[in-house]
Amino acid sequence: MQKIKMPNIKVFIKNKKFWKIFIPIILVLVVIGLALYAKFSVKPISVTTAKVTKGDIKQYYETTGTISSGAQDKYYLYEGVMVKEVKVKVGEKVKKGDLLATFDTSSLTSIIKEKKEAVDIAQKNYNDAVADKEDTLKRAEELDNRIESLKKQQAEVENSNGNGNGLTQDQADALRDYLDNNGNTQDPEAVQSALNAMQNSSQSIGSQIQMLETERAMVNTGQYDSVIKAYKQTLDAAKEDYNEALNEKKVLDEGWTASEDGKIGNVNIKSGEKYVYTPDESESNSLQSMLMSGSDNMSGSLASMLTQNSDTAKKGVGLVLDKYEGYQVSFSLGKYDAQIIKVGMPAVLQYTDYEYEAEVDYMSPYASGGSDLSSMVSGMMGGGMSNSGGGSSNALLCTAKIKNPDDILIVGFDSKLSILTSEKMDVLTIPVESLVIDEGKKYVFLYDEASSTAVKKEVEVGISSDKFYEVISGLSENDTIIVNTAKLTDGAVVEVK
Repeated sequence: MQKIKMPNIKVFIKNKKFWKIFIPIILVLVVIGLALYAKFSVKPISVTTAKVTKGDIKQYYETTGTISSGAQDKYYLYEGVMVKEVKVKVGEKVKKGDLLATFDTSSLTSIIKEKKEAVDIAQKNYNDAVADKEDTLKRAEELDNRIESLKKQQAEVENSNGNGNGLTQDQADALRDYLDNNGNTQDPEAVQSALNAMQNSSQSIGSQIQMLETERAMVNTGQYDSVIKAYKQTLDAAKEDYNEALNEKKVLDEGWTASEDGKIGNVNIKSGEKYVYTPDESESNSLQSMLMSGSDNMSGSLASMLTQNSDTAKKGVGLVLDKYEGYQVSFSLGKYDAQIIKVGMPAVLQYTDYEYEAEVDYMSPYASGGSDLSSMVSGMMGGGMSNSGGGSSNALLCTAKIKNPDDILIVGFDSKLSILTSEKMDVLTIPVESLVIDEGKKYVFLYDEASSTAVKKEVEVGISSDKFYEVISGLSENDTIIVNTAKLTDGAVVEVK
């Protein structure tokens, strides 16, 4: 049997050609081994992915406000009028034209008579004031004419026209006649005596002028202007009040009807009872409020005082209708948010399970303190993108008109308000949860399908909604990004769900 000869291993080891071939093979096997180890020994992170797509983004400012009624109809009634029947109650929904209450108007006869007497008195007072001013103007004109005549006479005595005696020609002729009558035409002393007499006459005229001017200064025609204006306003108000009483009777004869669709906000009358006057908080005729109105309104204030007790018939609010067309939501803004929101911006009101279209229609020009209830409520409960108003004691009071209100809305309750501040159409978008912010920079993780790894990529984003960010740069349409980015690092092994 032939013996097989084994290769000499020592010869192979010493052979350089052997190492040139064997070492690269070993290295490749080590790399493959390490890769297989990494693949099978590290548990991949489970992720979900999404495509970068084009779409529309709407950015909203969100806050909380209070529903209120910005438009009310107040139904006024004279004290003492008998209410036949009240057909509505507080909070009841009514439609335009619905009958609200009926009345017995017999008591208005005396009220109308009273209003007519007030008109007659106001007319007489106005006529007397005008007549007094006319008499005063005549007296002033007479005094002005007398003063002017005396001043002219005095000037003729004192002024010279160059005849050497300091007299006018008429005065010189008068002096000549005077001297002729005394028989002393050539006596210088007599001439001087005549001149002294005329000087005394000038002083006498001056004294008369002074007395008349003093009397003229006391005749003040301007003092009647404000009085006459006040009496005229009083007369106009009395006429308006009288006509209003006549119209009131016509309205009450037919009964109160709803002017618009809405809800009954307040009822101060009862069936079968006479109305008892209740002052309206929004109206004030106090002397303090009139004085605070300023000097430009003093004639109006005087007229108010003149008519304050002109009659005894008081008129108050018997019923209030909150009109749907005036429903609004009141909210407040901090100083930074106030730069974002503008009048005219569309909004969405979320009330319980319902949504309503709205629009910002008012922003106060001044910030107010925390004394306003709606401002306080909105400030405590409101959110918003920047949330800048939370720590401030001042806030800007705003309202948004509700475009499609109905009986579901209840005045006084709070609601969520979303105001559209910006929108972009047909732009690249990514889900909000896919964005990572690290040291002021923004990133996403791309999914590398070939290596099953996450690749960190810096991006630039624009506006955002509650679901998407606008992508300005860094990504292309149909790029695959990882949505759930928690615990991800650049190069991490991932597994798509």
